Amino acid sequence: MSATAATDLLRRARDARAAGQREHAQQLLERLVARQSQHRKALAALGMLRMERGDAAGALSALAKAAQLDPTDRDVVTRLADAAEAAGQADKALRLLARLVDQDPTDPHRRAALGQLQLARGRAPEAAATLQRAATLAPRSARIHRTLGAALSHLDRHRESYEAYARALELRPDHAGVHTSIANVLESLGCPNEARVHRERAVALAPADPHVAWQAKSHKRYQADDPQIHALEAALEQEWLPAASQPLARLALAKMHDDAGDVAAAAAHARAAKVQRAEELARRDLAYDPTANEQRAAHTARLGADALVARHEDTAAPSAPRNVLIAGLPRAGKSLLEHRLARHPLVAAGNERRYPADLQRLAADRVGTGYPACLPELADRDIAALREELAARVNATVAEVVGEPLPVEGALCNTLPANDELVALVALLDPRTVLVSVERDPRDVLLANFLQWFPNNQPFAATVSGLVHRYDVSLRLIEVWERWLPGPVVRVRYEDLTATPDEPVAQVLEACGLPWDDACADVPDASGQVTASPMDKPDLGQPVHRTFVGMWQRWAEHLPELFDAIDAAGLVERHQQRTPGRVRTAAPVAAG
Repeated sequence: MSATAATDLLRRARDARAAGQREHAQQLLERLVARQSQHRKALAALGMLRMERGDAAGALSALAKAAQLDPTDRDVVTRLADAAEAAGQADKALRLLARLVDQDPTDPHRRAALGQLQLARGRAPEAAATLQRAATLAPRSARIHRTLGAALSHLDRHRESYEAYARALELRPDHAGVHTSIANVLESLGCPNEARVHRERAVALAPADPHVAWQAKSHKRYQADDPQIHALEAALEQEWLPAASQPLARLALAKMHDDAGDVAAAAAHARAAKVQRAEELARRDLAYDPTANEQRAAHTARLGADALVARHEDTAAPSAPRNVLIAGLPRAGKSLLEHRLARHPLVAAGNERRYPADLQRLAADRVGTGYPACLPELADRDIAALREELAARVNATVAEVVGEPLPVEGALCNTLPANDELVALVALLDPRTVLVSVERDPRDVLLANFLQWFPNNQPFAATVSGLVHRYDVSLRLIEVWERWLPGPVVRVRYEDLTATPDEPVAQVLEACGLPWDDACADVPDASGQVTASPMDKPDLGQPVHRTFVGMWQRWAEHLPELFDAIDAAGLVERHQQRTPGRVRTAAPVAAG
């Protein structure tokens, strides 16, 4: 193929893409690449087009070749990181990007792409260091500062994260995504009013952006004639949105139609979103595997119980406030409980701080095996070192959240989604640890999860069967810890938190050895009833409305497959049989 013919084919492909004819554009580019396999511009365009159409693996293949042909192309290197993350092949791209960085350590965009992938692989400390260097090399890159903000937020360094996002916003004041990112970190810093301003600005800038719409969903009530609904519907109908963004757009539309009173349309969008999301996860080999999760939970329960029994007489003088791990499915009410507890002068809200998960990795590294296999293998010196690390993390988190130390009689709450697995390790290191299981009517909580967007984790929420299985596995894990943990265990029902919240809060405080404080008392609701959506999060600073209880009833006829599966598994009966309150006050006695 002549150079002129190749240029003409590339131009036609670009015109087709601009006209929304992505399939035709891809066919033209694939024809060009088949004849000129080293055509860098065609490979780059093909990779970006494949990403838009949801073929992350194909995009990664084309972009990797383009990056090797010209590692100075910042767009290609950046998109390479996006494709690798979406395709679940970050390790392969990490090696390529590391080589590219070695070739030119002064190129900030190669470093930024490397940092992005390090973050995707859970290597947040490395990512932050890589991105800080990239930001120094390119101080006027809003994208680099924004990615740095995300890495710092992952490390719970929220004030530094805010500074990075603020710098990105200074450079790109009209970038909707930056406004959304800074709103998220402002909420983490306890500044909801400031966060709301940025969310509203993001919506004004990009009403058809699915990420902006989703982030704004809990801060806006939609009417049927809202222009944002029409903008998102048009983006879907005219195929403007990349395939990977379509499930998120549909879930945002589900929230909007539910607000507007059209539950049938909301359910249709939600169902379509879940089908697309499940297909995407399957392509990336990230689909929820019930058998593997069943085995992992059983392994965690057996080895965790064995380790707790073997060390049931361990004692150590506390050097930090006790840990209160609040477990439960997403949207079960963990944050509601934590917010009320944190009104107490001796309790701090750690939110989803990742230090328990960090301890999990450190424990596995010390023994040289994975988690939970490392639990019974931890020697006395390992326990001592990890106990010291836990105390340091707890004290540092308290200092960040409260602004000053708490005495060892105080408590730090944590609401990580994986607390049902992590509590065995934390209790080994701090036998005073209190486990709180927050439990909600399975029809409400599984509906809320069905309608929720989980970008990088929680694959169980992509299917009805996954939701039901995850609920069952989590509950069985909690039942094991109720028997074997050395510290107190408390069951709290979401429904009680919305009706008589003082009682469950007092029970948790008592389990922590703390007296009641009137700051924790319920605030009378003088605002009357509100119409709420299962996708909303109650405003933590306001009275909790009872309208968040029994929300499944409006959806029952529109999502029968979900509620039939819940009934078939007997989840409602199990929930009703679990009496709320303090389960155990004394440490278990070792068998034998």
